[in-house]
Amino acid sequence: MIMVSLCMFEIQALFDNNVISVLKIEQMDPHEKIQINIDIDFPATPYDVISLDIQDEMGTHMNELEEGLKWNKSRRLQRYCTESNGLKCEKIEDQLKRAQIAFETGGGCNIIGNISVNRVPGNFHIESYAYMQLLAMLGQQINLTHTIHNLSFGNKRVLKSVQKKFKDKAGEFISLIGHKEISEELGTSTNYQLNLVPTRYRDYFGFKHSFVYQYTYTVGSENIGNEVVYFKYFINGITGDYMQTADTFLQFIIGICTIIGGVFTMFHILSVMLNKSINVLYKERIGKKD
Repeated sequence: MIMVSLCMFEIQALFDNNVISVLKIEQMDPHEKIQINIDIDFPATPYDVISLDIQDEMGTHMNELEEGLKWNKSRRLQRYCTESNGLKCEKIEDQLKRAQIAFETGGGCNIIGNISVNRVPGNFHIESYAYMQLLAMLGQQINLTHTIHNLSFGNKRVLKSVQKKFKDKAGEFISLIGHKEISEELGTSTNYQLNLVPTRYRDYFGFKHSFVYQYTYTVGSENIGNEVVYFKYFINGITGDYMQTADTFLQFIIGICTIIGGVFTMFHILSVMLNKSINVLYKERIGKKD
């Protein structure tokens, strides 16, 4: 029973793994991309009057980004119709009707998908600046109350693999999951400050995953007269390497042999001591009879 228990501990040690972490400064290529995975609900605002924009320190400025994103219905946002831009007014009228119905019935939207950004500090934000005239025609203001179901940085397949293999680190990639911000006052800007740490993981089979990003955050809000949700991200210059370590098969065999040898040695010692004790008692008993 003792031998079986000790062998079970050795088998568990073979499959268990420890994680060694190393921090180092590594030069990043600013032209490489970071994938940002998004799943955010805006229950009080229809999709026809908000957009997602990107800015970064390299001068990139992308407005009304749609590639890689779904806005709970298939649609292409249109700007307000004027004679100068040549857009068809009937499309804008349809958009007006959809937005008006959504405002009247309390309809909202969900943004889900991923965007690609340069690996430099920047931000992406959700706002209604491009649709101010449309909102004025509707006589409405937006309310960007929201719930974050997912906000993570890195390839989704790699993130899932790392979260499965490094379970104690899983929460560090999705720090904002389930976070909710309620806009109690119109015109409130919500600001998320995200500190990203590039992190690479290597399992005990030696497979090295591509970079994913742990992050910490702070969030604040202020009334600026225009509702915007900012996600401002800063990329840390220190990278983290995490490596799984486990006992090798040779160490496992040595451990099993040590257990077997130790158990048999202990039984032999106990057997010798028991035999000597029995012999001494037997001789004493024979001596008393004589």
